[in-house]
Amino acid sequence: MTFALWRVVQGVRVVRDQRNAVRFRQLDGIAKRLTSLEKALQERDP
Repeated sequence: MTFALWRVVQGVRVVRDQRNAVRFRQLDGIAKRLTSLEKALQERDP
């Protein structure tokens, strides 16, 4: 594989990793919100 092609592949990988990181962070935030909601409901109505 030529060096230029290798650089392009690495760039695509980095972009994909960044997108996955953003998506994972969003999902993580949603999951945390859901668990805190669950806790609040359990405390209010045991």
